Amino acid sequence: MEFLAFLLGLSAGILLWNGWRLHGSHWFPLLVRLTNPFVRVTLLKKSPSPPRKPSENGLLFPHQFDPWQQILDAAPLGYLKLDEENHIVGCNRLAYRLLSIDPAHIIPPRSLLQVVRSYELDELVERVRVTRLSCQQDWTFHPASPDPVELMESQSYEVRGHASLLPNYHVVVFLESRQEAIALAQQRDRWASDVAHELKTPLTSIRLVAETLQSKLMPPHRDWIERLLSEVIRLSNLVQDLLDLGQLQQGATYSLNRTRFDLIEEIFTAWMGLEPLASARGLDIDYSGPPTLMIEADQPRISRILINLLDNGIKYSPMDAMIQVHVQIEPNVNQQFDLDKDWVSIDIIDSGPGFNAIDLPHVFERFYRSEPSRTRQIIHSSLPHPSGTDVTQPTTHPYPTHSVGLGLAIVEQIVKAHEGVVTARNHPETCGAWMQVILPIP
Repeated sequence: MEFLAFLLGLSAGILLWNGWRLHGSHWFPLLVRLTNPFVRVTLLKKSPSPPRKPSENGLLFPHQFDPWQQILDAAPLGYLKLDEENHIVGCNRLAYRLLSIDPAHIIPPRSLLQVVRSYELDELVERVRVTRLSCQQDWTFHPASPDPVELMESQSYEVRGHASLLPNYHVVVFLESRQEAIALAQQRDRWASDVAHELKTPLTSIRLVAETLQSKLMPPHRDWIERLLSEVIRLSNLVQDLLDLGQLQQGATYSLNRTRFDLIEEIFTAWMGLEPLASARGLDIDYSGPPTLMIEADQPRISRILINLLDNGIKYSPMDAMIQVHVQIEPNVNQQFDLDKDWVSIDIIDSGPGFNAIDLPHVFERFYRSEPSRTRQIIHSSLPHPSGTDVTQPTTHPYPTHSVGLGLAIVEQIVKAHEGVVTARNHPETCGAWMQVILPIP
């Protein structure tokens, strides 16, 4: 009997278990009510699984946590991924904002030019595919909108893109806004310009006093006044350079006073102005090019370019060397230039130590100094003291490698104002600095 009761109980348990598995949602609350009338259980219906929704990058993902997308959305750079047909297949939140993309406009994936009206971005992507190298480009992004009111209210801003090639000709582009960096640079330029304006008047007064005393003193006191006057003139020239640079950066393209003159004659005029410095070091000019070349440009500013570059070559060339100047005309020196214009190329090559490789990207930045050049080689010279005794004064030896103050920054701005291009590199034969200026010939 006991064994029979055990079998009956086991059979009843199996039947209840199978029934609960099949209809548990109906039986379980009933059984609970029967066993404990004080318990109230709410019948819960099983909710259907959520549909697959498009994520913010325009792709379809299951409704679950995606750690990779979360990382991209939190990144300080915009992320844009394109397939081999230039369809947008990946994007993060910052890229949406930088490129003014509506997430709904890339579902299903659409081509880049359909969503983002930016020729520069499309050109960057194509350059990466052609060269198979990582490329970088800066441009001004102009948001596009079908609404005229919204288009008028939108503001353009500076963007920098870094693009790299992925397998299967996919391209990834990282974007960053350069508005903050440009604002800081503009603030720095305004500060430098304001300081230069404030310094100009007192330096002029000091110079006038020094020139007045120069004619009234006798040696050895006059030597000190001449040294003071020389330093004041140097500071005045530096202040004037700062003022000129600020004027050029504020839009000198529209303030150019273009005249027609002979470029070759201007080159030799600039050299004659520096000839005393060159003769002291035994330097001479080696010119090759046409005997005359008439161009239409701002003559004083072109002269400033030539003087700055020739003076730079004189400073860093060894004794008894040659400074090479080559001038040639080319119909189209590069694809980026206007095909309807002729261009003149001016190459100035010295025989000095040249630029350090790490300094080349920065040679046109104002006041940039290469790290090895921060320590000057000190030599000593004797200068008579007013009391009559000789006092040893430290003076500085020229920098061992090319350094940059304001000269090359001014050169770059003048060339840009003339819609030209200036480049700096080291010459493969002389190993010296090779400055190339390319200007249009209207």
